[in-house]
Amino acid sequence: MLKRIICSLSGHVINRHRVWNDGYDYRTSCDRCGTPMLRDVDGWRPFDEARDNDLPRKPHPSEQAETEDSQGGPPMPGTPLPSPYGN
Repeated sequence: MLKRIICSLSGHVINRHRVWNDGYDYRTSCDRCGTPMLRDVDGWRPFDEARDNDLPRKPHPSEQAETEDSQGGPPMPGTPLPSPYGN
């Protein structure tokens, strides 16, 4: 809670190494308080569920990988593919 107060007074801390693209905007979380952040034309701001979830945004890459694994998505690198010849 104290961290959120500090961020409300001095601004959120953006870690540019953890930014990802959701298909529409760049997103990350505040390094200090963990608030989800979105970068729009005016700069970084907190992600607003009501305002920003109206678009079919892609999930975070780690969530997308979990979804693909549970749905039989692409194999992990290094996994041998089945032979088309039945060998």
